[in-house]
Amino acid sequence: MDKSWMGAYRTSETYVKGVAEFLKYAVHNYKISKNMYLVDTKKKIRIPCPCVKCVNHISHSVDVVDDHLFRNGIDQTYTNWNKHGETEEPPKNYIYEHNFDMDTSYIVDSTNMSTEMPADAAETVEMVEVVEENFIGNPEKFRELIEDAEKPLYKGCPNFTKLSAIIQPLNLKKGNEMYSSTYEAKKAFKAMGSGYTKIHACVRNCILYINEYTDMAACPTCGKSRWKVDEQKNKIYKNIPAKVLWYFPIISRLKRLFQSKTTTKDLTWHATDRKVDIGVLSHQADSATWAAIDDKYPDFASEPRNLRLGISADGVDVNRGNRNHSVWPILIVIYNLPLWLCMKRKFIILSLLISGTPGNDIDVFLAPFIDDLQLLFDIGVETYDAYAQEKFKLRAVVLWTINDYPALDFMHVEKNVSESLTRTVLNVPGNTKDGYKARSDLVHYGLKPELHPKIEWNNTTLPAASCTLTKEEKDKFCETLYNLRVPQGKEIKLDELDKLQEELCVTLCLLEKHFPPSFFDVMIHLTVHLNREVKLCGPIFFRWMYPFERFMKVIKGHVRNKNRPEGYIAEENVAEETIEFFSEFLKNMDTVGVPPDNHNTCGIQKGVDSSSITDDTPLSAAKSVEVSADLFSKAHFFVLQNTSEVLPYIKRHM
Repeated sequence: MDKSWMGAYRTSETYVKGVAEFLKYAVHNYKISKNMYLVDTKKKIRIPCPCVKCVNHISHSVDVVDDHLFRNGIDQTYTNWNKHGETEEPPKNYIYEHNFDMDTSYIVDSTNMSTEMPADAAETVEMVEVVEENFIGNPEKFRELIEDAEKPLYKGCPNFTKLSAIIQPLNLKKGNEMYSSTYEAKKAFKAMGSGYTKIHACVRNCILYINEYTDMAACPTCGKSRWKVDEQKNKIYKNIPAKVLWYFPIISRLKRLFQSKTTTKDLTWHATDRKVDIGVLSHQADSATWAAIDDKYPDFASEPRNLRLGISADGVDVNRGNRNHSVWPILIVIYNLPLWLCMKRKFIILSLLISGTPGNDIDVFLAPFIDDLQLLFDIGVETYDAYAQEKFKLRAVVLWTINDYPALDFMHVEKNVSESLTRTVLNVPGNTKDGYKARSDLVHYGLKPELHPKIEWNNTTLPAASCTLTKEEKDKFCETLYNLRVPQGKEIKLDELDKLQEELCVTLCLLEKHFPPSFFDVMIHLTVHLNREVKLCGPIFFRWMYPFERFMKVIKGHVRNKNRPEGYIAEENVAEETIEFFSEFLKNMDTVGVPPDNHNTCGIQKGVDSSSITDDTPLSAAKSVEVSADLFSKAHFFVLQNTSEVLPYIKRHM
């Protein structure tokens, strides 16, 4: 069989005839192998596609294979057509010319195909094709099965497709020891985890039925029953509590962190591997609050494994039935960890789950949590360090709380100030701070008469203010915001904060000349205090609500039965954190709570010497390309011009 056409241009007559002969050859061999002697079987036949994308790992109809060979080109390494009926090896002296015209960016090395397509994809597709006759009346279902047979079980899965992953467990021999259901598997993981405790609470949030109230059947404060009451039937359901607090014991969870060697080492990063620069804030350990704890409690500071914690409280609506139903998770973050880990989902710990909105009575529900924190701070608990292979006394301290309050949380200050500014300059109807009421205030106080509302007959007009933009200016403003790119540095220099504070105050004074008094609400005023907060507590991203809001979304996704949302959240949380912990002991298993790093250059971020990065490794997730000598020279010159070490030489000789 002539194969010289494989190296020809895809638009040439040689390539066109070669593809036609190849398909004719492949179809003929397919019919022989399947004992098919029908006249028109073109639509039913699916053969492996040898294009540079599919490389014989995916089968398609003859028409699709024909299209792929012209669109993508044939795989030049496919010299023995063993997937299409050829049995003999080609001659060793077979040579083809590399003068083909094709997009090489799509070439896939078939030896590394497992990174693109699961290993059993081709076999699974072939399995589905065998039963194609059963789907004559439902071609859409057959198409879905083909897609499931080709789709990886998860992104990057090397071994299983969505369909083959189901077949593998079902193919196990009878009498195997695999768990019979997902429920049984999670039950086993729960037994290995730290579990949770259900604490009965007063329906009016007066008390928890613990300590001296353990055996009471009614609240001593309000008299309400401890048990669920059907007021219409006047019936009390004993042993069914009216309200429950779900407590996830914090001590066992903090001790478990030190059972992983990797995590244990990370928990001392702030004392062993952190780069300390005087006058620079890059981590909470650089903050004045951290230093104040060290000065006031030197015995606590002497042990770098002692934990510094932050506590967040917020509500999430899980929508039970047609009514709103909120739960309040109490979350913990650990600031001992490196800055790229401490706000990740894996290290955000759920400690309490309060049913409903606690309001001002949240202190009642925090009682068991505070008792454990008090024990950790005053006395400590004996803990085994897997990295050092020794026991030590673990203690912990709470640095601050993080709340979803508009006047305290940076996330809300950022959101509200940005919205007020953009909606006012764009004059968004109903949302601008320069509306009719704002102009009426100017009339009341006798300010800026040129901006007072003008009433003519039944029409009221508002004169344009200096902050009002024209249509062209609005377009430029929106385009500027759309194309805006800002640096995302994590280091803050203290001397620059003082300069920034001065510039902020001047900016607000300038805004007062153009914006109405109604624009300057408490949110605008709070921007003045942000610098002081950074000086005291370190970089702001360690305390804003964004990571906690994302965690709320995860919690809400756990709810499958909205009549019992707290139970589902508790069970899923225990199962997930247990799987997360034990996955660290299994090779080649990705963890849930820490997403994979999409960049190769983490020298600065992860404390790795940048000199260890090889010359062949791209500096990001991009691919390597060859550049011309001229372009390389220009890039080299640009780097030299923008390197601080070279500046003295440039000033001296140029």
